[in-house]
Amino acid sequence: CMLKAPMCMDWCYENQMHYVSDEIYAASVYAEGAHPFYSAWKAVHECDDAAKISFFENHVHLLYGFSKDFGLSGFRTGIIVSRNQAYLQALDSLNAFSSVSADTQWALGQVLQDKEFVHGYLRAGNKALRDNYDAVTGRLCHHGIPFREAHAAMFVWIDMRLALSEPTWEAERALNREMIDQARVVLTPGESCHAPEPGYFRICTGWFPPEGMKELADRVGTVYKTRTGASALQSAAE
Repeated sequence: CMLKAPMCMDWCYENQMHYVSDEIYAASVYAEGAHPFYSAWKAVHECDDAAKISFFENHVHLLYGFSKDFGLSGFRTGIIVSRNQAYLQALDSLNAFSSVSADTQWALGQVLQDKEFVHGYLRAGNKALRDNYDAVTGRLCHHGIPFREAHAAMFVWIDMRLALSEPTWEAERALNREMIDQARVVLTPGESCHAPEPGYFRICTGWFPPEGMKELADRVGTVYKTRTGASALQSAAE
């Protein structure tokens, strides 16, 4: 949660460490009543401790890209915000091998200058993310598959541990293969996300419209109930 940014930054200050804030989903907060995104730079500007401000100026770095909020993954364009001159000088040396083309920079600059379009586009994107989230989680509840509530971004973390033949990574891989071969759905296994134990999967909710997300969840639900014998009326709330 970005509301913890000041606390994490204070820890970095106390331990003389750099703070890197990945803010790639900054404009993809869609849940009603959710806390608005809180940037690390805002925390820097709201700090009233001169010593900390001086430290943060050289030790806080932001990462952002256009692939998530704007859906422009094919543009391969990201941004690093930092005031650390040594760091920026090092990046200059790498930039020759990964620079963004001039026409891409121009096109993105034109888009960002149209603030009315940007605000409308992001609002529409967040509504689509919310609709997809509601669609997939509604069907997950129907099938009795537990999941973690989300407020932003484009993923749902589901708990398929009861569908494992045994609590091992090998069993998770077998379940993943079954969902690919039998259900024809591709999820991200928990092992690939460094999950603490086998049986978790990540659903991406940004690929299809709501009807497609419902179909995906129903296919996953069929595999889940086949393996667990779970009732379609079982509640997913935990």
